[in-house]
Amino acid sequence: MALVVEMSEEGVQAVAHRGFMRLPEVLAFFGNVGESTWYDWVRDGKAPKPVRLAPRVVVWRVQDIHDMARRFEAGEMIERGKGR
Repeated sequence: MALVVEMSEEGVQAVAHRGFMRLPEVLAFFGNVGESTWYDWVRDGKAPKPVRLAPRVVVWRVQDIHDMARRFEAGEMIERGKGR
């Protein structure tokens, strides 16, 4: 017997904003930003800090990434190539 669950659009969006993203997903989300640029942004406080799930597993909260994207859309800019 199969269980069928229908979810409202609001429910789908709520689930989509929870969870974690690995680094390749985060970089692709922001248009294939370079890894060193991303870590510069993290160090400078322009990007959220990662969450360490295990000694070799680092992720970012989806909600933090979406919040960062909204800040950019609102006019906060990051200059590429600046940092170190």
